[in-house]
Amino acid sequence: MSGAARLLRFPEELIRARAVRDKELLKGDRLSWETVAVWLLDAWPLSALAEIVRDDPSLLPAQLLPVPVSWRIPFYVVRAMEAQTASAAGEMERLAVADYVASILDSHIDETTRRLLSQDRGFREAFDFPSGSEES
Repeated sequence: MSGAARLLRFPEELIRARAVRDKELLKGDRLSWETVAVWLLDAWPLSALAEIVRDDPSLLPAQLLPVPVSWRIPFYVVRAMEAQTASAAGEMERLAVADYVASILDSHIDETTRRLLSQDRGFREAFDFPSGSEES
């Protein structure tokens, strides 16, 4: 429990209360890694997670960690994303424009693309994180 609290950067009492509320508490006052990972993704944008796991990047799939990109897009789109990010700040105070745009792009990865990349282990690990590959 203390390790989960340290990783999530929330007080242990809050983590324990949520674990009890969500019925995720295991024997020995423990949480599964999948539960901690889901909460981590809920609590922190990927850019912050990259900093949190900086000393042990193996905690997350390599392709889940953000990388810089440089695209030329219309200025009005940039302004719209900045405005939408600001309005979403009530839900996630730590949200940056890049994280917000990444979450939108992630939600638009279609089934055809997932099939095309199904043999790419790194893609599958990142896309299916933390539950693992959904294919049998």
